[in-house]
Parts: sequence; structure tokens; C-alpha cells
Amino acid sequence: MAESPVAGFCSDSTADSIAPNLPSENPRFPLELERQIFEMAASSLGNIFNLILVASRVKEWIEPLLYRVIVRGYHQNHGQPITPFETLVHKIGSKPPVFWSKSVKSLAFYGFREQDPGEQILTTCTGLVRLRTAIPHWRFLPAMCNFPALRYLCTEIRTLFGDLSFLNFAHPAFRNITHLELLDVPRASADERAHQICTGLVHIPKLTHIAFNAEVMCRALSSLLYLFTHLRAIVLLGRTRDDLDFDLPTHLTMEERFVSIGQTNWQRDWISGADTGEDFWALTDKFLAARRAGKVDRESGQLYDPFLLVPNTFSGSRFHIYDDEDEWLAVYLRD
Repeated sequence: MAESPVAGFCSDSTADSIAPNLPSENPRFPLELERQIFEMAASSLGNIFNLILVASRVKEWIEPLLYRVIVRGYHQNHGQPITPFETLVHKIGSKPPVFWSKSVKSLAFYGFREQDPGEQILTTCTGLVRLRTAIPHWRFLPAMCNFPALRYLCTEIRTLFGDLSFLNFAHPAFRNITHLELLDVPRASADERAHQICTGLVHIPKLTHIAFNAEVMCRALSSLLYLFTHLRAIVLLGRTRDDLDFDLPTHLTMEERFVSIGQTNWQRDWISGADTGEDFWALTDKFLAARRAGKVDRESGQLYDPFLLVPNTFSGSRFHIYDDEDEWLAVYLRD
């Protein structure tokens, strides 16, 4: 005599057909628990495609995870849960806008090609939390007003405004930004331009973290620190130690919110932040917390991101803080 099938993970139709014949001691998992299990299993991008085939309810739960992190021009997919921008371009018209607004949380790209559905992408991916981009300002600022969840922004002044004469950080597009990385490296009249930019930053109401890729920007901000009591972190980023070897004002290097970080691979760092929250912002927060706890010499403010220490690891890694003989070290270890 055939045994009764056991309900657990099965298709919707199968579960419904066998449910009346199941003994009470073999119930199905509660849907909430089942969903959590499938979402955990889908943390590996390769598993998602197989899991989507299990049942329609499972597809509804985990298909959005396919599009959670979208990146253009990054092809080293060592298991990272990212989807190429080209896939979004191809699929954007196949699903309703509400799907994309709930699915796409992090987006990194640099402009649209003529054949890209640019306006459609900007008007449907309204659930963005992280954005790294350099698209023309006349399209960008209006679109940002439709991103109420946007907190992390990495871009350029020319992307935002086109020209400093139109600088306006009081624009409603910045109303919810907390973490801002500016890629600009002012050339002509650098000090004057940097001062103008930094003065404008005070108008971003919720800004708590600012990062620059140019020493002149940090120098300009250092003369305006009294205006930025709401800032928790000021970061100078560089690719090498030489990029960070500047004679900065003493009051800035002694500023408890200031740290310089050697960032060797911004793409992997950005993807790591989008996926797990572990990026240079997280490293900064952990370092500053250790400094406030008295575990760091006040003059120690230079770090090197994890990819400089272990450049060939990515998946399954995280930051660890060690307090060894009053020295603070941030390292990136493989699990």
C-alpha cells in the first residue's frame, strides 16, 4: 500500500490535492516560515533560478531577489547576487511598475544608451535605497524626487546640476539622503569650487555621512566644520596610500569624525554594501565607534579597505574588529 505523501515544500496544486488526505501530524510549514527558508536559500544567485520553479508562491517570493542589485559593466560575478543592467533593460517592459518598485533596491550605472528605456527605468524603479550614477542632471534630479527610500548616493556635481551656477542641495531630491559620496575632483579654481560645494552640503537635512575622492574637498570642509554638527562621518577615499598622503589641516586630522580609507576596488565594495551592508561606510562606522570607545589613538585616522588586505576574496566574507594591545585593526577574512 502506497504511503501518504508528506506536505512540506511542494507545488501549490500538489499541496492542495493531497492536503485532505494528510494526517494531522504532517502539517505544512507556516507560509511565513516557508518564505523565510526559501529567501535564505535564494541568497546564492545560482539557486534562485531553480527555486523559482518549485511553486508559483515561491516564485512570487524570491523572483524580486533577482533584481535587488543591478550593475552595469561589472562581469566578475563570483557568486555575488547581482544582475546585469542589460537584463533590467530587457525585462523592464515585461512586468508591472509595482514589481520593479518593490524589487530593485540598488542600482549602479553610468548613463543610458540611445536604445535603453531610460525614462521607464527612472520612473519605475522607485524603491531604490542605493544609487551610483552619472546621468545628465536634467533627468536625474526630477527622478530622485520619486525615490523616497533613497539613502545612499554616489555621483558627481556635474551629474546633479551640470554646472556650479545651478548648485542647489536644498532641492527636494536630497531630502532623505543620509550617505553621500562625491566623485568630483575640482581642477580649475579648485579651492573656490570645493568651498562652494561644501557650503551647499549643509542644506541636505538628513545627511550624516559624507565621502570625497579629492583632498581639496576635505580641506574645504575642514573650514566649515562648525556648520556640520549633524555629520557623523567625514571620509577621504583614495586608491593607494599615496592618494591619502596629504598634509591636511591638523584640526581635520584630529577631528573625531574624520577617517581616510584606501579603496582599491569601488565596484566590489559598492556591491558588498548593496548585498550585505558591509562596505567602506560600515568600516567607517566601526572604526569611529572604536575610536569613541578609546580603542584608537586620536591621531590614527587612516584605514585601508578590506580588498587591499585580501584582494582575492569576496563571497562569504565580513568585517571583523580586533582590539589587541589597544590597537584597532579592521581586516577582511574569508569564513
